[in-house]
Amino acid sequence: PDGVFARKVAGWLDTMSRSKKPFFLGAGFRRPHAPYAAPKKYFDLFPADKMPLPDTKPSDFDKVLPAALNHLPPDKPLTELEVRQQRAAYYACASFMDAQLGVVLDAMDRGKLWDNTAVVFMGDNGYLLGEHGGMWHKSSLFEPCPRIPLVVAAPGIRAAGRHSQRLVELVDLYPTLAQVCGLTPPANLEGYSLRPLLDDPALPWKKAVFSMQGRGKQRTEAAKEIEFLGKSVRTDRWRYTEWDEGRKGIELYDHVADPREVNSLAGNPTFDKVRTELSAMLRAGWRAALPPGAKP
Repeated sequence: PDGVFARKVAGWLDTMSRSKKPFFLGAGFRRPHAPYAAPKKYFDLFPADKMPLPDTKPSDFDKVLPAALNHLPPDKPLTELEVRQQRAAYYACASFMDAQLGVVLDAMDRGKLWDNTAVVFMGDNGYLLGEHGGMWHKSSLFEPCPRIPLVVAAPGIRAAGRHSQRLVELVDLYPTLAQVCGLTPPANLEGYSLRPLLDDPALPWKKAVFSMQGRGKQRTEAAKEIEFLGKSVRTDRWRYTEWDEGRKGIELYDHVADPREVNSLAGNPTFDKVRTELSAMLRAGWRAALPPGAKP
């Protein structure tokens, strides 16, 4: 389906490039989402027996708070071969999706649209591939899930091709695209335009970004009834998470010393001050975390 859709999107771009009228086009690809289906040549790129295992050990799973689990573990743990096969299939599907994106971007080239068209490439969520002793899928507040791919291309930006370490959020895309297109966005948006970062990726920016995840009584990705929430704040150095306002647990990770988020420091008295500051930041929310001089 992604291959069919990519070609349909390319056809739309061909048509719109000839019409010379303003347009907005949103294109969503399902892969690499499960089920892991893609043409064989993409699977051939990633032999399962050569795929690296996740940098984790079974005991890491015991450190995960029950509230932080996005799925209950299987009755029988996956074998090493099964883990390698799962990871290889995910990589194959990601490569297939990349190729379909290429079909779309080729249409941008054909239509000579780059001089007057903004393009954003993004993921809707990240994905766990066996980290934390055997966690998979999405719906988690561990770093691999709320951290996503984000690439912005637009006419006139001065930092094209450069990477920024600054913290941004998906809610920033609406005001960003509005500014790039010379439009006035509604005044009640929670996001903040990251257009200045497209010229200077090193600008002082947001102090923190925020993520939230619902949990139902049945531990599945699409809970019919939300029983409680997990709320997480990420700064340049720290990730702090509260489940059910802290009643079902607190997590604190130092990304300098522990980028894999294996050892929570929430119960360590040495970090009481950090935990208190981040808890206050989580409650203050996005308005208190905006770039210097910004008005909510």
